[in-house]
Amino acid sequence: MPDSDKAMTIEDLAEVYRVEKKSGSLYVVRPDFYPAVAELLRTQRANYDKLLSEDPDSISCEGANSRRKKGMQLSKEIVEMRMDKITKMALRGAMGANNTFEALTPEEKKLYDHVLILVKDHKAIISRLSGSITHRTPDISDIFTGTPVQVPVAVPVPEDTAETPEETSPAPQPEIYEDDLGMIPQEDTFDMDCMEPEQEQEIPADELDAMVPAEKETEPAPKEEAADDYMVVRVLEDLDTFSGPLRDYTLRREEIVRLPEMFAQALINRNLAVKVSMSP
Repeated sequence: MPDSDKAMTIEDLAEVYRVEKKSGSLYVVRPDFYPAVAELLRTQRANYDKLLSEDPDSISCEGANSRRKKGMQLSKEIVEMRMDKITKMALRGAMGANNTFEALTPEEKKLYDHVLILVKDHKAIISRLSGSITHRTPDISDIFTGTPVQVPVAVPVPEDTAETPEETSPAPQPEIYEDDLGMIPQEDTFDMDCMEPEQEQEIPADELDAMVPAEKETEPAPKEEAADDYMVVRVLEDLDTFSGPLRDYTLRREEIVRLPEMFAQALINRNLAVKVSMSP
């Protein structure tokens, strides 16, 4: 299981995205995955705002903004992929499957339980409408917590002195909790929109996949891979460390390095590097 003691990095998030997209089952993430992602996005935003106030045209500012957008897009894709798998797991559970929950975070377990109740209830809708089932079995599991809401119970009418057919008293009404009347409590949800004050343009799925590093065990990628997105340059001066989409760069004079085209072109425009033409 991933370490929960250290802060999450953009590399950790990219790894979760890569495995989650490749696998049909849920990837076992750290128990505090959602709070850790939220903290990462807050840190990225604060770092970008700081660089933006200092020098909005700097390479470091461009890299921080690129990394911030990628973090937002990766987290959004991960939430959607895991939510899809969890709802399908709840459907299987309602049909009698024996599911395991070690891959679920506490927030995801609440989502699973909530969907499971709704699916089981809907599963019996025809039987209830047709009269085959005249009552609902109260849910006695302690899935949700909250302040009980008192439901009015019918007051029995006193029996007449004359003999009347025996009547069945109404079944006691189950307690309904406030949390059950709505969706999952707000404090337990992970609101992606609150992390993004302005409307961001989503990164296309194919470009997002290209930004995520390939699995280490796979065969080396061909030399021609992503050739249009990268450029080989020779550095003309020692440069301070700056952030790229997936890593930090510390470049020294006369170093030949392969950079994302956006950063390579920025260095060339500032006379800090020259393009190196690769011979066929």
